[in-house]
Amino acid sequence: MSGAGALPVLLFDGDCGFCTRAAEAGERFVRPRVRIAAWQLDGTYGVAEERLLREVVLVTPRGEVYGGAVAVAKTLACGGGWAWRVAGAVMQLPGVRLLADAVYRWIAAHRYRLPGGTPACRLD
Repeated sequence: MSGAGALPVLLFDGDCGFCTRAAEAGERFVRPRVRIAAWQLDGTYGVAEERLLREVVLVTPRGEVYGGAVAVAKTLACGGGWAWRVAGAVMQLPGVRLLADAVYRWIAAHRYRLPGGTPACRLD
């Protein structure tokens, strides 16, 4: 994935309706300088499938891997507007990051109940 002009890739669970809707909303509203793809269609980039089922993962062109709220924050920080970039930076601040992690874990655990969610979205 390295090379000039390569973009980070945000991998999400394409079998989850909630995750798919969230990814589509991110592309539409945030317009990050990140490629957003379902890992089932785009590959795992060396990340374990078990992890990809649990959380969204951002893989940088240098091979760095970030998951969960940090992946979301870094994606927002690559957003097309200044407000998204500020939100992404704030989410990475130490105290805010703890809250963002807790919120992310709650959303991931309840994604099957959220808009677009189906029983297939449920984590074991």
